[in-house]
Amino acid sequence: SQDHSWFAYCLSKMDLKAGVKRKYEDIMRMTRDFPRLTPESDCEKKGYALTRENFMKINLMLLKAKLKQPIIIMGESGCGKTYLSQFVVEALLQDKLRMITLYSGFSESNLINLIAGYVEEAKNLQKEGKNLWVFFDEFNTT
Repeated sequence: SQDHSWFAYCLSKMDLKAGVKRKYEDIMRMTRDFPRLTPESDCEKKGYALTRENFMKINLMLLKAKLKQPIIIMGESGCGKTYLSQFVVEALLQDKLRMITLYSGFSESNLINLIAGYVEEAKNLQKEGKNLWVFFDEFNTT
């Protein structure tokens, strides 16, 4: 759509992170080819729609990341929080994303060990000029 193209153009003019820009053609290709695996059906879907709402969310995520502020994304189950994060981190920024699902059986020691491993992974990625993003997906601790 016209909006999709316009938002891709706007993203191509931004510094996504220090020294990282993406060409308009690359962003259009990313939005067309971005993979999505749907666990329920095990079928791969492709594409990411740059709507006004998604464009605003992407900009807020990038701004908060530049300011080194935590990014909190809230919404109903299945509304696209994880997919948005995957698109921004893996496609636009070409960084690494790790997801943690917290549930009642997830212990404090599990979390500490997991984070310690991610800290080491982040140090190694930093040598390549990449960042590691940790996404806490679901806080089901009741």
